[in-house]
Amino acid sequence: MKYYNENQEGVLKELDVDSEKGLSSNEVKTRREKYGLNEFTPREEGSFWDDLKENLSEPMILILIAAAIISAVIGESHDAIGIVCAIAVGIGIG
Repeated sequence: MKYYNENQEGVLKELDVDSEKGLSSNEVKTRREKYGLNEFTPREEGSFWDDLKENLSEPMILILIAAAIISAVIGESHDAIGIVCAIAVGIGIG
């Protein structure tokens, strides 16, 4: 059943819920046993180094690193510094 396509009465009937009282205590217990608690699963946190490695492996960052190296090699130090700053901002945001 696609609940967003149904009217309120149809959804309440399908879910076996009283619109005035909600779920009974027994029904809450039964549904908690069946579906578990209504909680988000915690997101796995990576370490700083894992996050840095992931950000540095993004294609755009790799292109910017290559551009910074090329700029430094051909003597465009101002451009290289600007590109390195852009990389730092991109990694900081990412």
